[in-house]
Amino acid sequence: MTEIELTNLETTLAASPEQKFAVLLTQKDCEDCTKNETLLKNSFSSVSEIKWYKVYLTDTTPFFAPSVVPSVVFFEGRNRLFEAFGLLDSSSIDGFVQFVRTSYGLTEGEKWLSSVVE
Repeated sequence: MTEIELTNLETTLAASPEQKFAVLLTQKDCEDCTKNETLLKNSFSSVSEIKWYKVYLTDTTPFFAPSVVPSVVFFEGRNRLFEAFGLLDSSSIDGFVQFVRTSYGLTEGEKWLSSVVE
């Protein structure tokens, strides 16, 4: 996960319009945020098609994001697709990873039960 300044994020996303991105919005010195980041890193480690960035927030919440920290916002290029916010639960992370992969069209030829994330 690459750390990036909020001011550089839009330019970076716009430079690769076909790339799939995930942007973790977090805060320093936040134990729950660190746990969430670790869970996401481990759970998405085999999904190489998504490039991850981490933005440390201060007083300004980005216009594209929920006002909850931690949160993760998914993009294709600079186009925001969907988000997840709050602490993710390890018991449902596999369903979340599958939802993200399906939303990005990364499951061609795979079958899974949709009720896992519903």
